[in-house]
Amino acid sequence: METKFSHFIVGLFVISLTCALIIMGAWLFAKGKGHSYEPYLVYMNESVSGLNLNSPVKYNGVDVGYVAEIGLDKRNPQWVRLLLHIETGTPINTATRATMMTQGLTGIGYIGLKMDSKHATPLHTTPGDKYPVIKSAPSLFLRLDTSVSKLVQSLETISQSIGELLTTQNRKAISNTILNFDHITTTLAKHDAAFERDIQSLGILLHNSAQSSQELTPLISKLNDSATSIENLTQRLADNPAILLRGQQPAPLGPGE
Repeated sequence: METKFSHFIVGLFVISLTCALIIMGAWLFAKGKGHSYEPYLVYMNESVSGLNLNSPVKYNGVDVGYVAEIGLDKRNPQWVRLLLHIETGTPINTATRATMMTQGLTGIGYIGLKMDSKHATPLHTTPGDKYPVIKSAPSLFLRLDTSVSKLVQSLETISQSIGELLTTQNRKAISNTILNFDHITTTLAKHDAAFERDIQSLGILLHNSAQSSQELTPLISKLNDSATSIENLTQRLADNPAILLRGQQPAPLGPGE
């Protein structure tokens, strides 16, 4: 009984595997039926974790092909070499960029294509490569990693600068500055009443100066009159110096007087 059951399990497994192979073959056949593809190469200098063979290639979110090969570049193992099969007629040119992307939170990767500029020329095969090469652009995770690394470096620099600022000598200088400032504040507080009295005295002085200025106005007018009289006398002496000896002569008599 157990032998028959084991044979049944083995037969069921073989049938299931055969059906799976048939379904996969039919899917691959349907995928290639009615479509023609052109090969393109992409070199990426980052991890392609989550990307698998037959992962989709999307142009602005639209499926246009699939990943045919994944491997390291023999000339530089730091780079990942991807062979893409892209539907004929897809607008691939020198402005096209390939980016490693993931679908939501599943972590399943795919290649996203987009065009950076409307002014571009057709893409041709470059020397040393079998197929045309689409330039890659950094993924979101790579950009975030780069930004975080720069942020960490900046924080380390700031921390080092703060450490240099807080040396024993600088701490002592800062303490002395704080003590001096406290002493100045205390001194100003003690002399606050004296400063207030000085300000009041200055106000009284300015008020008295204003009153004195008003009283000086008539005096200045009188001084101006005196200066005018002196000027007239000087002119008369200049015209008739004998006045100093004979005094002021009476005016000469007129005819018949």
